[in-house]
Amino acid sequence: MDEYLFPESAQKQIRKTIALADQNEDEPRHFYTLIEDTLFRRDLPRERTAAAKKRRQKALRLLNLSLSIVFHWCQESDNLKPALLCAEQCVLRTWDWMRQWEVLDCVTTRNEYSRIFDSYMNVLRAYALKLSPYCKARNGLFGHCEDELEYPLRIFEVTGHLGLLSNVLSFSIVVTEDDALRDRIREERNTATQLLGDVIADNPPAMAPRFDGHAVDIGIGLLALLFAGCQDDAARWVNELSGHILFAFRIGRHFPISTDSYDDLVDLAVGEGPPKEELMELSTLLPMLAEWHVVLNLPSYETFQQAIRDTFPQTNLQMWYPDDTTDAYLYRINAGLESGLMLASIQIPPTLEELRMRILHLRDARDVASSISCIAENQSMLALIASRHFRTPVLPLFWQEQVQEPVSPDSDESV
Repeated sequence: MDEYLFPESAQKQIRKTIALADQNEDEPRHFYTLIEDTLFRRDLPRERTAAAKKRRQKALRLLNLSLSIVFHWCQESDNLKPALLCAEQCVLRTWDWMRQWEVLDCVTTRNEYSRIFDSYMNVLRAYALKLSPYCKARNGLFGHCEDELEYPLRIFEVTGHLGLLSNVLSFSIVVTEDDALRDRIREERNTATQLLGDVIADNPPAMAPRFDGHAVDIGIGLLALLFAGCQDDAARWVNELSGHILFAFRIGRHFPISTDSYDDLVDLAVGEGPPKEELMELSTLLPMLAEWHVVLNLPSYETFQQAIRDTFPQTNLQMWYPDDTTDAYLYRINAGLESGLMLASIQIPPTLEELRMRILHLRDARDVASSISCIAENQSMLALIASRHFRTPVLPLFWQEQVQEPVSPDSDESV
């Protein structure tokens, strides 16, 4: 392909991205710059005229073509991680541009965006296909890590990506009207979910998160299992995670540190870190797991709740909720740091039903999440992609909406 079809600035950024396609030391910042230059640093029109639509269409096609070129060279380098990061950034920043330019209702622009999203899915499918032989073997992903410390980090990275693939396909099933196509998507979703289940079952570190931030990947993975009808697998994972975190903290090793600092993780591994109470001074993972006990109606809830009270009396339990400013941050940075409300010093109720009623009360009182553009426009999967990419906490509405009202003893309805 003639590279001079691209503007000079785009040529430079593509070349630099390709040159680093075999490395993972840093994010593909050059491609991120290309996205910003293409969408936000040029005078793209907002009008609904044919000429304006054509200019927007041309910009998005250039972006999609650039992503395809990077994907090709990452395949040649046998390293899909940069392509995945480029693709995630591309769909998120393009949506944010459409939102800011107020062209979400432009059919031409929306169709070009759909093609970019299809390119993201192609990269994600290639990633899953490449990993599939290793997902089916015990400790199969250990050989892809530099050392034992990297192993659990890689497991949760893979869990996040495979969970996204399954979730996006689950969302697609809901909006697809063609029966034959829906069946094909369901089959692909089930295959992706099986890979996710294999990673969790055959790699022990999947039960031992090292960072509190791994709550993002765990949340995405649990949603994938739930939406695919794998409640038993989800329940097993929640129970295993709950038990291992408690045990790991008691012995002072392999527990999810709140700093999400790699240096702290190394210090802890060699026995030179600060006190464990300081490394786990807060947790978003524990209250999330408590709520998943409610989602899945797990009888182990009261044991887990009591163990939290006994084992983590100094840990500040927290959960993040979006607010009416979150949409302005969600597609470009960690929205949890710049917007929303962090509920802190959460007290886990002693019974499952008490926590259920608390969740239902919060759900009924919540209307902010519905104003987030991707949710309002039936593109909820973007919020999950943003969580994985920018490490924004997963929006609680995804699992809280699955909590059902308690069935009255006098009701004729079966559970």
